[in-house]
Amino acid sequence: MKIVFDARTVRPRRTGVGYAVERLLRALMECDRQNEYVVLMTDAAEWPRLRAPENFRLLGGCADYESHPWGDLWERFALPRLLERERADLFHGPAFRVPHKRCGCPTVVTVYDLTCLRCGSDYPRRFRYYMAWQIRRSCEAARAIIAPSEATARDLREMIGVSECKIRVIPAAADSRFCPTAAPDRARLAKIHPALQHPYILTVGTLEPRKRIELLAAAFERARATGAVSHSLILAGKAGWKAGPSLRALRESVARAAIYHLDYVDEADLVALYQGADLFVCASRYEGFGLPPLEAMACGCPVVTTAGGALAEVVGAAGIVVDAPGAERLAAAIVEVLTDGDRRREMSRCAVERASRFSWQASAQQTLNLYRETAGGK
Repeated sequence: MKIVFDARTVRPRRTGVGYAVERLLRALMECDRQNEYVVLMTDAAEWPRLRAPENFRLLGGCADYESHPWGDLWERFALPRLLERERADLFHGPAFRVPHKRCGCPTVVTVYDLTCLRCGSDYPRRFRYYMAWQIRRSCEAARAIIAPSEATARDLREMIGVSECKIRVIPAAADSRFCPTAAPDRARLAKIHPALQHPYILTVGTLEPRKRIELLAAAFERARATGAVSHSLILAGKAGWKAGPSLRALRESVARAAIYHLDYVDEADLVALYQGADLFVCASRYEGFGLPPLEAMACGCPVVTTAGGALAEVVGAAGIVVDAPGAERLAAAIVEVLTDGDRRREMSRCAVERASRFSWQASAQQTLNLYRETAGGK
């Protein structure tokens, strides 16, 4: 079987989807040495780092995934011709998109979330309509759809009417480098930022309205005001669209002297951040999976999260899931964990056990099985 795999999101300074695509690709390289893969990439410099086996071949020169409208035109006209030229048995678009027109082989699309519909006002208007259109058309065109969670599978059925028989739930996972450590790397943390030499609460993700940074800042203020919490709040993630109110909330917070925004952090430093944190907090409105909480748990970091989308599904009973509006309950959960050492240690143990249930190797094998089914058993 010849599979064309779209890895154009594997690029410098990638975030959630880009990392998920890279890790799935790496896991496929480990578990499948029989089928032939053609891997589409824009940045060929990333290819040597993957150490691909012989049955994986790079095809560069593709249109940038984030280039509009050039990238869209390339996907509509050039990509179907590429698939025919390669005589592909299957195409996998692991980042929301597959060609909308007939392209000579069956396609599989991965849809991580429908937040463009669930949280529409959190997105720029044009991007919201663009993503909704892309997801609808790709789901119509694809023979099979991968969802990373039951929450996203439910949204696909209820919000855009996808037939249940087309959907396969295959979860993401934390990379193996996210693991507990007996002692955090304090020297590395100090180089990242001096504030990391002292106890801190961590959150990770692009600053945008859906992440509800204002809610997190308010909860942090309440927790500090009790006098029981002296930790700093560390935010790791670049500023995204509509980030103005979030940044303003951090600047104007009464606890601003204890709040530090680190901007984008590369993966090696991110592991150290998780390992050194006393608590990870996620205040997101909605997530189609929730990779940062899972990465935190894999590192043994206790997690407090809101309940939006798949967050409760991923965290399970290993963390504290706050299913209530406002900052009061979130602040209470923060105080509860940080003032009870026994509880924090037990949450750390449960977090590692919970994260171990998610595996890229298992997800890659399920994906490969779906490839075979979709391509007609080849």
